[in-house]
Amino acid sequence: MKKLLLAAAAASGALLLAPTALAHAEWPAEDDGLYGWNAYSDRTGSFVSVFDARAWLGGGSSAQLALVSPYGVSHPIECRGDGHYVRMHACQQLDNDGNWHELDSYPIGPWTLYAYR
Repeated sequence: MKKLLLAAAAASGALLLAPTALAHAEWPAEDDGLYGWNAYSDRTGSFVSVFDARAWLGGGSSAQLALVSPYGVSHPIECRGDGHYVRMHACQQLDNDGNWHELDSYPIGPWTLYAYR
């Protein structure tokens, strides 16, 4: 009986302290998803010029993403999605003035072409 009361007291104490611990945790932004799988992250290395053969080899699954942009891949590119649990989408590229510009995506068979807007 003592063990049961001790276990109940420990569980009650844990429940009382849990809200305090959770109050200090930093949650990702609402649209980033619970685990941040939908957050923007640097994806520059996933892109190559539309003229680069690596964009078209592998039937789309192992190919790098084709990009048409005045900056090529020399400027950072960020996309939402981790590419595993959440498909990469909503990509954007930084210009010379520090402004982000959307990259439109166009499916072409098994590939996807991204174009600077």
